[in-house]
Amino acid sequence: MTQLIPISRDLHKGSRWKRPSSLAFASQNAICPLFAQELAAASMAFPIAFTREGGTDGGRFLLVAIFGLEPGQNLFLGAQNQWLARYVPMAFRYYPFQLYQLHNCRPPFWPFLAK
Repeated sequence: MTQLIPISRDLHKGSRWKRPSSLAFASQNAICPLFAQELAAASMAFPIAFTREGGTDGGRFLLVAIFGLEPGQNLFLGAQNQWLARYVPMAFRYYPFQLYQLHNCRPPFWPFLAK
């Protein structure tokens, strides 16, 4: 399971980000979350769907891109880990960074998150 670590000046000072050289990390992703802003571009490249967070038992609906028909299958990633679609989702472009909304957390800790 992915462990999310908030970025902080104290904890990460002196650290640098190196963009991944391939999309191998996405090889097991059959779906990928999308932001509303990327819907137009993403819908021209691959199937789009809504899924319910936490399965069918409840939770909010999430906009996702579909990359495979089976769990762990990504049909948009080639043999050399090259991306085969015209559009690369933001979740993959900014990997390993994610926006995540923490409950009961207010600025200045997360000034970039909108409630």
